Amino acid sequence: MISKRVSIAASFITVGLLTSASPRVINAQSNNFTSFTDIAGKHIVYVSSDSHVHQLQCIANCSLATNWINQDLTALSGGPATASSLSSRVFSFSDQAGEHVFWTDALSGHVNHLFFNGSWINTDLGVQTETSQNAITGYSNVGGERLFYVTADSHVHVLTSTASAQLASNGASWVDTDITAQTGGALAGNTDFSQSSFSDSLGEHLFYSGVDGHVHQLYGHWESICVNIFGQRICFGPFFIWNNQDLTATTGGPVVGAALTSFSDSLGEHVFYVGQDDHVHQLFLNGGGWVDQDLSLQAGTYNSGIVLASFSDSFGEHVQYVGTWDAHLHQLWHNGTTVGPWVDQDLTTLGNGLPIPSSCLESLTSFSDLSGEYVFYFPGDDIHLLNSSPGSGWSDQPLLASQPDNLPYCWID
Repeated sequence: MISKRVSIAASFITVGLLTSASPRVINAQSNNFTSFTDIAGKHIVYVSSDSHVHQLQCIANCSLATNWINQDLTALSGGPATASSLSSRVFSFSDQAGEHVFWTDALSGHVNHLFFNGSWINTDLGVQTETSQNAITGYSNVGGERLFYVTADSHVHVLTSTASAQLASNGASWVDTDITAQTGGALAGNTDFSQSSFSDSLGEHLFYSGVDGHVHQLYGHWESICVNIFGQRICFGPFFIWNNQDLTATTGGPVVGAALTSFSDSLGEHVFYVGQDDHVHQLFLNGGGWVDQDLSLQAGTYNSGIVLASFSDSFGEHVQYVGTWDAHLHQLWHNGTTVGPWVDQDLTTLGNGLPIPSSCLESLTSFSDLSGEYVFYFPGDDIHLLNSSPGSGWSDQPLLASQPDNLPYCWID
């Protein structure tokens, strides 16, 4: 396991540019956010209303809005603009090879890779997602880089590379594998925001919503194949093998309503999703078997929104969501020990933040590092940061007040 120190609708109020007289929201789709932290600073990446991929980067003292710099990665790389900022998706991480930003074109479905190792370079990876369900996710581990996506036939694919191949090719060298064909697993269903992944000491994990509405895990690990030949046991390998597991069938949990997020920590492996009962559920594995837990019921909360973000740190386990009853950003928090219930925290109230209109629900990302906990969201006026530093409470601030032309896109009629 990854080790950690155990402990871990825009019509009712003025919301930035949206007021009580704002037009009716008819579509809840917008671009999503992605974020990461590395030795070069803290990063939040998104598709702007100019159809370019932008990055907000902060090197130090990131609780101050003035220390965040906006960079147009599309312009810096000379890459193409997205065909539409609506429903174009982004995902990112950093590793020893450099910084990686992946984005999908909402119309063509092409997957592009923005790679930074001194300068930004954009490469069309030559593969296509299913354009109406074009979520992407991935990670980097000692074996290299992974990016998961879904094709038009609803198969889950993985693009793999290594740090050395990335450096040698400026981020252009990848190998594609159809994991669904390899495992015979369930076809992907509504994968828009219904994929999440991580790597830990037990193997590699992709979680997705199948056409059956179940949460499935594609579990990759090294395994030797052994046979008996003339009374002798002979083993070949090890080989890297993917398996498909139906976690909903295993646990008896509800089918997926929306959203998946996940992480691994010292307590075990965690998958969070919104069920068709509109509750936030956790699928949890801690060395025994997978179990389903209704976190909304535990915390005594109401129905949740359609998108989740999460992380684990020394202060516990954290799952952020938007409450459908108050449009506030909430956090389900657990103290990171084997005892103690999940508690609901209203971060909008605690940090004096803004409600999030239903058109912007998909713009949510978070992470934690030694300097504190960071939750980014877009309530319609600016990108906002809800930040809690060690020993202090939550505070909210806009990050883009001086740069209104580089805002994310919310779909409002």
